[in-house]
Amino acid sequence: MVRGVEKKQFSVILPNKPGALADFSEKLAKNGVNIQAISGEGGQTSGVIRIITDDVRSTEKALNGSYRYVCEIVYLVKLKNRPGELAKMSRKISNAGININFLYVYGTNEDEMILAINTNKMKETKEVLRI
Repeated sequence: MVRGVEKKQFSVILPNKPGALADFSEKLAKNGVNIQAISGEGGQTSGVIRIITDDVRSTEKALNGSYRYVCEIVYLVKLKNRPGELAKMSRKISNAGININFLYVYGTNEDEMILAINTNKMKETKEVLRI
């Protein structure tokens, strides 16, 4: 069902205002950073952008001093692209007493979907999913 890879992901706090994402992405681009995956959610005054990039060191250089961020581990998990696969994976994780902190799509095609996933018990998640 699944196999995975470990990646570093950045959770970055941005102000919730016009131009914040443009400023952020321009800063990354000026430092030669390519975004491989992104997800975002907004609140009243700020939001969180989660990114996986092609160069951790250059990303840290771009963010340091300009943004509040946390670098976390995510697993990239491949699922067959068909009904029920996410349900199977999340049930396995749940049955092991593991909570999913967040997940988002890293990539997809007709045959498979790749998710970036972070849990409260990453080592156990690796074992449960046989990554």
